[in-house]
Amino acid sequence: MRGILFIYNDVSFFNEILDAKLDFNVDLMSGFLAAIDSFAQEFSQDGIETLELGDSRLIFLRVPLKTEKETGFNQLKIISIVSKHEEKKKVGVLLARIKDAFFEIYSPSDVTHWDGNMLRFYPFKRVLRKILEQDSQQMDDKLLHELADLKSTGDMFQEGFSFVLMSRDARIINRVNLGINEEYPKMLIEKIKGDFLEHLRTNKGRPEDLTWEIMVPLVKGNKFVYVVVKPLVDLKIQDPNINEDILFALFCYYIDGQNQIYFPKIIPAFDAKIQKIYETLTTETFASFDKILELVVSSFKDYSIFKGISGDLETPTQNLNKILTGKFKNFDRLMYALTIGLPVAIIGSPEETKEFVNEILVFCPHRVLRIQNHPEEPLPKDTVDLVTIDPRQVKAYSDFIQLDLQKGNVKGGKHCKFCEQVWKKILDLKDPPLINKYLKRQMNWILSKVSMIRNLAWGETIDPAEIMTIRGDMDEDAEDLVLELTQGRGTILQNLVDKMATQIPPTKLILNENFIMFNDHKILVSSNLTADQIERYMAKITEVGSMFLGPRFMDLILTRGITK
Repeated sequence: MRGILFIYNDVSFFNEILDAKLDFNVDLMSGFLAAIDSFAQEFSQDGIETLELGDSRLIFLRVPLKTEKETGFNQLKIISIVSKHEEKKKVGVLLARIKDAFFEIYSPSDVTHWDGNMLRFYPFKRVLRKILEQDSQQMDDKLLHELADLKSTGDMFQEGFSFVLMSRDARIINRVNLGINEEYPKMLIEKIKGDFLEHLRTNKGRPEDLTWEIMVPLVKGNKFVYVVVKPLVDLKIQDPNINEDILFALFCYYIDGQNQIYFPKIIPAFDAKIQKIYETLTTETFASFDKILELVVSSFKDYSIFKGISGDLETPTQNLNKILTGKFKNFDRLMYALTIGLPVAIIGSPEETKEFVNEILVFCPHRVLRIQNHPEEPLPKDTVDLVTIDPRQVKAYSDFIQLDLQKGNVKGGKHCKFCEQVWKKILDLKDPPLINKYLKRQMNWILSKVSMIRNLAWGETIDPAEIMTIRGDMDEDAEDLVLELTQGRGTILQNLVDKMATQIPPTKLILNENFIMFNDHKILVSSNLTADQIERYMAKITEVGSMFLGPRFMDLILTRGITK
């Protein structure tokens, strides 16, 4: 087999190109196959069964999928690309096995309600490869084990939570886990124990002064954990049999490494959630440990930060028509700036700009924006992401991408063909609910591609076939956008620098305007620091940067992109 495509509603939501010689745009191929199949169905209700293209043969397997709102069935098409000399019957049997394995893991609604996130079906690649490696027509033990892993937690994992009560010597006293395997909290505590005791010593043994947050990679499981440590010196428990020295509560949020693009939004959302629980823990009296754990479980049982991030695009904004009827020229440039993190200024009165800002946030579901509404003094571009200004302040913001609500044009910025195509589609759709659905799919598609590329940095090898799969349905413009998001401003690496003060104890951190700064190509560490300071900072950058970007990509940055 040279390749395989899963196509629904004329879009390939899963594909695996096995032959490196196959070089085609998956998106264009999907559209072509859909068009020719539709034409064929005018002559035969069954449509195309096989299609020969050059030295390849395409063999179709059709799977009827019933949607919730429709009485009829829409078809999922599983299309194999094989040599034209391959036996059709043999390929048909193989496709049937692939189909059965796919629906062991996923439901029809996963296909019919796909939101554009390529990561949703990415774990199936491992299953597909095992099927192709087998000679038998039956599922062997290895394949059944793989399916069982994916059906439980395994790589279907997106997010999880654990709450840990910990003693002064970093010993777990009690804990509760939601949505994660028991092994992950154990791995986590082992990794942070040394840092925790170091922070306690830095604070001279005063736990009441210690609030600590850290990002921890669990490389073995390709997971990240955002941990917030809070002191519980005055925790009140009535049970007289409890003599434990409980000093700390650990609030731990786990997410798979492929979704690290969302961390800028996860951190503030999680911080706000746990603050409310922490206030209860430090002001009320509890009868036992169980009552504490009940409080935590009830607060997090049905809570999902990850779903909330996508929620920005799920609910139609009330005044989206203001954007649609604005007839803005070069609006795609504004979309591009919001997506990758260029500073934006919206020109207009306080009333009209305030409402408009809420609408355009649908174009950046992955970012937390620093927003200022009509500040009295001009702001430097490195201190704000989005600012609303009066027309008289335009010159002070000449280095921002500017949208003038009265003139209806965007000044500055970069033309992006991908964003231009999205904007044209938005104008054609006109209906806000349809626009939000379309926007969500497009943004999730781009962001999942970014996560795939970052995820490659964690591997021991980078398989050219994997890169081809990621790039297979992108044109050059979309590819440039993905690479900007992978490496540029407004991404996890920028967030890493912005949060450096929380990653290093203030007693060890000297901050000034020259400590770390961004330019177009590299991180610049100021030359006026001492050799010891530079060595310490470089070690911390390497440690924290490797958590986010993976050791291979971070090594590349350190080797080629840093000036001492």
